[in-house]
Amino acid sequence: MRKTLPPSQYLISGFFAIILVGSALLSLPFAHREGIQLAYIDALFTSFSAVCVTGLVTVDVAATFTLFGRAIIAVLILLGGMGFAAVIMSIVLMLGWDVGISQRTLLSEAYNLGTLRGTLVIVKTVVFASVMFQIVGTVLGYLVFRLDYSPLDALGHSLFHAISAFNNAGFDLMGNFDSMMNYRHNVLLNMLTMFLIVSGGLGFFVLSDVFRKRWNFRKFTMHTKIVLSVTTFLIVFGMVVISLVERMDILSALFQSVTARTAGFNTIDTGSLSTFSLFFVVLLMFVGASPGSTGGGIKTTTTFAIWLSLMSLAFGKQPAAFKRRIPEDSLLKAFQVLM
Repeated sequence: MRKTLPPSQYLISGFFAIILVGSALLSLPFAHREGIQLAYIDALFTSFSAVCVTGLVTVDVAATFTLFGRAIIAVLILLGGMGFAAVIMSIVLMLGWDVGISQRTLLSEAYNLGTLRGTLVIVKTVVFASVMFQIVGTVLGYLVFRLDYSPLDALGHSLFHAISAFNNAGFDLMGNFDSMMNYRHNVLLNMLTMFLIVSGGLGFFVLSDVFRKRWNFRKFTMHTKIVLSVTTFLIVFGMVVISLVERMDILSALFQSVTARTAGFNTIDTGSLSTFSLFFVVLLMFVGASPGSTGGGIKTTTTFAIWLSLMSLAFGKQPAAFKRRIPEDSLLKAFQVLM
């Protein structure tokens, strides 16, 4: 009797398969520029980094890869950020094929839903939201890049940047490992990038809840309220700390606060930050984004649950938020994630 792999193993196997295929494609001669000898380990590292949306690179993406290579990296970022299960299922739905119980189970496992109900609706929401945000990012980004590049190159840069920012990947085509330092004072690109980073980092469930409830905070689910509150606090608090410690302008400090938790772009030389600021940035990175998002970290909800538990122990009160008690098993899971 044939054994069936559990969904979690399918997900892990799928990610490794995508990474290996991506590294093979990036190793092809026409994936990198003429005269560039790309070692397989660099191609593999780039593929890993793109799928895991870390933004770490061992080669200059702009100087190393051709249009084909950049397109492969963008696709890997999409598969890693949105989740390859959602991308594959969306293609299946567009082709009009039936989605069985096993496929729904895989989606439920990928997004930690705990139920098969509404999985297809969630996939459609994830894909639609992702496409719309990245289209907006591409259009607005083009307005900036067209000033420095030809129309076609500007379109390519803006599309790649929108994909990388929304999926919290941190990859860029600026060259010389400078990230966005040449655009430090460009308000439009800074605000656009932060908007895409935060939107991708909030999580698709939060975005869906916000749009369905028409921005009415009182009607949001407790999950959405916690995510929005913690995210806002971390961004503002991070901006104030970095601005005061480094005596930095507000825009640069705000950008650093936003990008540190999940993305990896930078408009300043990160190595020039003080030891205190670097340690503070590490803490922001550790917290990361929110559940069901394109970012990593232990998540904003986990951080909130841990803080709430510590406060309840300190003051001898039951842990509660927004006039609702937090279940003990949720608090226990938060500490398990921390450990």
